[in-house]
Amino acid sequence: MMVKWKVMAAVSVALVSEAMVAVLCATGLTGMTGMGMTVSRFSMAGTAGVSDADCSGCIEEMDADISAGMSGVWDVGNTTGVYSPYRNGNGNDRNRDRDDGYLGGDDSRPGILRQVLFAVDRADTVREVSCYRIPAITTAPDGSLIAAIDERVPSCGDLKWSRDINIVMRRSTDGGRTWSPVQRVADFPDGQSASDPSLITDPVSGTVFLFYNFMDHDRAKDVYFFHVMRSTDNGQTWSEPEDITSQVAPEEWRDDFKFLTSGQGTVTRDGRLLHTMVNLRTGLHLIESTDGGRTWHLLPAAIVPADESKVIELPDGRWMVNSRVNEGGCRYIHISDDKGRSWTSNPAPALPDPGCNGAIVHYPYYGEDGCLLFVNAADPEQRRNLTLRYSLDGGLTWSSGLTVVEGDAGYSDIAVLPSGEVAVFYERDGYAVNEIALVTPEMLFGK
Repeated sequence: MMVKWKVMAAVSVALVSEAMVAVLCATGLTGMTGMGMTVSRFSMAGTAGVSDADCSGCIEEMDADISAGMSGVWDVGNTTGVYSPYRNGNGNDRNRDRDDGYLGGDDSRPGILRQVLFAVDRADTVREVSCYRIPAITTAPDGSLIAAIDERVPSCGDLKWSRDINIVMRRSTDGGRTWSPVQRVADFPDGQSASDPSLITDPVSGTVFLFYNFMDHDRAKDVYFFHVMRSTDNGQTWSEPEDITSQVAPEEWRDDFKFLTSGQGTVTRDGRLLHTMVNLRTGLHLIESTDGGRTWHLLPAAIVPADESKVIELPDGRWMVNSRVNEGGCRYIHISDDKGRSWTSNPAPALPDPGCNGAIVHYPYYGEDGCLLFVNAADPEQRRNLTLRYSLDGGLTWSSGLTVVEGDAGYSDIAVLPSGEVAVFYERDGYAVNEIALVTPEMLFGK
């Protein structure tokens, strides 16, 4: 069987050997050549859907660098199947149909390095986890990436309807190329659930904050509580959870449908920690800490219309909230020039949105004062076409954007690496897969 291939972006030998063509299963595989490159070493490896007996080799090493635009043909003999791999939630290689691609395949934008961090096999009717949902990602003070997500056990239902949701996490210390095993950070007895992770990295104290919503289905059904955990070692270990509900939610809100929004908060230049909280009865609210996260309080001004939202400080010191709304087909932008005491609100037709969580961050490596980056499912009706855009004028105008995922895509979050790369963490494939994509400045800005 002849397998045609083309590399869409320059990658290193180590990266290719680990991620792009690490597993090509075939009967009678004895060697591969193309563009002057020879596969030089094999080892036995069982893969999903292919037994050890059927798989004659796992490519581990190549003797040449791989550059953008290279292509060739590999003769893999009498094959039973050719696959390109991805990493599953346990850090193991699994196989995906090669037409779905990994690097430079038919899957979305060419050249974007992708890796599956959390996934379930829908064909497995006895799996331990129903799905992973609600991605959150941040860059820790040491430059490592921390990715957190819901581990939804009995069903994919949200916190209000599920008795067993945990917060799990993976870390990367090499710019998103490899990841630690899954770490369960918030895990309570049956009937108590933790959901909707969000992260804030405080560059002053070096603390990473993990927030989530908590519910005790047996003792306080339908009552939402807000927990925060802290890490002072870049996400390796975490404190016991602290309940901050009484600090930020008035007692008369006790039975309201309220929640901290997933994804991330922000830190202003004067050191304030800001996060967003939705009360479906009253609107969106900001919570704030002015003492490095030791205590929190509610800013009284309600922001409407708004559902899940992100807050950011603009270069001129104003605050911007970028909001999901559930009708109208686009985002809403809210601006405050008095540190959250009052807001002006307008629709943003340049940012189409179907009613889905997205993310906005400051990017310091482009433009005189840096720029804004925004990612969401950029379709007015469906959760699809995940698009990463930038703005050089404080969100007045936006680039046409880089399509990170064509087709089905859900909630998303972004983090900026010290290298200038952007890590996009998102749901796809009907919530069966949660994937990270690494976007270079050249891909995004065209330079």
